[in-house]
Amino acid sequence: MEESLNAYRFNDAAAALYRFTWSEFCDWYIELVKDDLYKGDSTRQTTARYVLWMVLEHLLRLLHPFMPFITEEIWQALPGKKGHASIMLAEYPRRKAEWDFRDGATEMELVMAVISGIRNIRGEMEVPPSKSIAAMLDCKSPASLKLLKKNEVYIVSLARLSDLAIGQSIERPADAALQVAGDVEIVVPLKGLVNVEEEEKRLLKEIGKIDKDMDFLSKKLENPSFVDRAPAEVVAKEREKVAEFANKKQVLGESLEKIRRLK
Repeated sequence: MEESLNAYRFNDAAAALYRFTWSEFCDWYIELVKDDLYKGDSTRQTTARYVLWMVLEHLLRLLHPFMPFITEEIWQALPGKKGHASIMLAEYPRRKAEWDFRDGATEMELVMAVISGIRNIRGEMEVPPSKSIAAMLDCKSPASLKLLKKNEVYIVSLARLSDLAIGQSIERPADAALQVAGDVEIVVPLKGLVNVEEEEKRLLKEIGKIDKDMDFLSKKLENPSFVDRAPAEVVAKEREKVAEFANKKQVLGESLEKIRRLK
C-alpha cells in the first residue's frame, strides 16, 4: 500500500486491498477460524474475535480513501473504543515489524495449497460440495507432516472430508487421483468418484503444462549468456525448478497410468 500510494499508483493500491480483503481475509481466514469461533474454548474464541475485529478495523481505515461512506458506516458500527468520533480523524495504518509473521505465512501457504489441491480434484471430478470424500496426504518431510497434523481440523473442514490420513510413505489405493502441493502428494481414492475420461484429460493437460515449463527452463539454462551472467544462486534456483517439475511430471504420469487401467 505504501509503495503504491507513494508512487501515485492508486489502482495498484486498491487492487492490493481488494486481493487481501477478498482472497485472504474472507476466502481463507474467516473460513479457517469458524471452528475456533463456534467450537473452540474461551481463549480460542476470544483470540479469533479479536483478530477478526483488529484486521477489519485496520482494513476499513486503509479502504477509507477509496470508499469513504461505506467504511465510515461500518466503522461506526464496530464495537470497542476507537478514540475518535469519525474514521476520518483516525490515524492511517502504518506497517509494524512485529506483525510480520513470515514463517507463519509460509506454513499456511502449504495448508492452503493442500486444501486447494483437494478442492481441485473435487471440482474436476464434479463431486457435489455437500458430499464428503476421503483423502490421503503423503508428506515427503517431517516438517510437512508435523505442520499438516497440526492443521488437520482445518483441512477436514474446508476440503469437506469424511476421512483424512496424513503420513509418510503411506499405503495408497491402486486407483487414485493425485495433486502435488509443495513436498506433499495429495491422494484421493477414485472408487465411486471419478469420471475416467475427464480425469485422463486433466492429467494430460497438467503434464502438457509441465512439459512447456520444463522446455522453457531447459532452453534458458542452455543459453550461455544467461548461465554466465546471472548470479550463481539464480541459476541454481532455476535448476531446482527443473528438478521439481520432473518430479511432479513423474507423479502425474504414474497417476495417468492408473486412471487408464480403469478403462
